[in-house]
Amino acid sequence: MRWTHVYALLATVGVSVAEAAEPVQAANVVSQDRYLLLGDGTYFFTPERHERARKKAAAEFRRKVSSRKIAEVVLLVGTPGAGKTTYVKRLAGRKPHTLFFDATLTTTKRRAPLIRAAQRVGKPIRIVWMDTPLALALSRNGRRPKGRRVPNGNVRAYYAEIHASPPRTAEGVRAVRVVGRKQTQPQPRPKR
Repeated sequence: MRWTHVYALLATVGVSVAEAAEPVQAANVVSQDRYLLLGDGTYFFTPERHERARKKAAAEFRRKVSSRKIAEVVLLVGTPGAGKTTYVKRLAGRKPHTLFFDATLTTTKRRAPLIRAAQRVGKPIRIVWMDTPLALALSRNGRRPKGRRVPNGNVRAYYAEIHASPPRTAEGVRAVRVVGRKQTQPQPRPKR
């Protein structure tokens, strides 16, 4: 399957921004957000809860990545409101042998343990970087239900972290696909 441009994807998925903020409930998707939800469906953020959610999601990933049913791993990287969950909702059912990790994963340090875990069991890894413009991510975040919004300062901080340490194949992954930013193609040199 060819990876598509996020704006085309969002137009065809039919998932609202508020729905997209809900963690995907699929066996081949690991979402850190799942561990931040309260019983009423709202998020409760504290640094301690966030760290526990990160650890629980990493443990779930390590369990699932070793399954013989999993053929490859896709790490979704991007700010809150970038479109990661919408993207994975579209693909998870059509790619049942792919394990998706849906989180911000804004730095090389945060991605490294997941990459090492997949490498240990011989699974190829791709990164899909949802490089959504900051203004669009903030707008989408603002349209989420009140209990699911991430503070705008956090969205800005995540955006700065990702752009300071963008995903690269040198991290040990097969490919990095940038989705959401208009790609510029090298232009041929003019003939002299």
